[in-house]
Amino acid sequence: MTKLGGMPMVMVEGDTENAKQAFDINEMKDAFNGGPVRGIGLPTGGSETIEPPFKCGFIAAQNAEIDCEKAMVSRFVHLHWTESHFSDEGAIQIDKFRSMPHEEAAAFLFESLGKEPEVVSTILGQYKTLLPTFRKADGISMPRIQEIHALINACFMGLGKVFGASVNDRADEVQAYLLSRAKDRQQRMSNDHPDVVTFWETFELINFKTERDPDYEYCRKEIEVEILNHSKDDQVIALNLTEVCQRADSLRYRIPLAKELKRLLTGSTSYRFLEVKPVKSKITEKTKHCWIFTKPRKTEGG
Repeated sequence: MTKLGGMPMVMVEGDTENAKQAFDINEMKDAFNGGPVRGIGLPTGGSETIEPPFKCGFIAAQNAEIDCEKAMVSRFVHLHWTESHFSDEGAIQIDKFRSMPHEEAAAFLFESLGKEPEVVSTILGQYKTLLPTFRKADGISMPRIQEIHALINACFMGLGKVFGASVNDRADEVQAYLLSRAKDRQQRMSNDHPDVVTFWETFELINFKTERDPDYEYCRKEIEVEILNHSKDDQVIALNLTEVCQRADSLRYRIPLAKELKRLLTGSTSYRFLEVKPVKSKITEKTKHCWIFTKPRKTEGG
């Protein structure tokens, strides 16, 4: 990853559930600003090292949305591809590319490098022009999200130096699309991670079980009791993640593994994370190792 420069580095199908084989996207955080990906020892017999800067673009092509820290989420432009735009004309173009000789297909790189000063100048100029549009757009408040989406928009405009005026014909469409993707990124930053949302939705379904009310001796009356929340404080929730995962598995609900939950739940906002500590359980009256969260505030009528 440090041997190339000015080229797209594409990580294909990285969305594996096997943690031992999965590539950790968070390792690319420093590379965002051209920082080093890793240090390399020099063959000098001493402890000297070098840290080559990352000079490429980074693309993650996979089916699932990228699962990473929020700091990395804001560094990505998420392009959601579906089959809705597929057409017979597009299929013809794909077949044309597949049958194209390598020498002819490589002409794009040759033409681009030959016009590098013009392309770079256009990108820098368009970036200054486009950035105010992204900064003024409603629903996009984070500067980094504004900047990287404006930069990708500027890169598209730079293609005009290679492909000609046809790029300008799609300029408004591309800008509107990137504005929508920037708003989606901002919303993703403001909300819980999708796996956290799934966890809390599942918790709300499996936390209760129905039991007979012992206060009613001569008639049957059932009540719902909590079986996962160990907290005696009505304002907070105390969960043992192992118990939650075991109950979800027994009821055939699919939630992330406990190891993954420990990484994600510290950023929970709907149920705000407080701390991890031993708690005397209101269920068993024994000490449990629990994750503590505040309960969501109830809305009017809710």
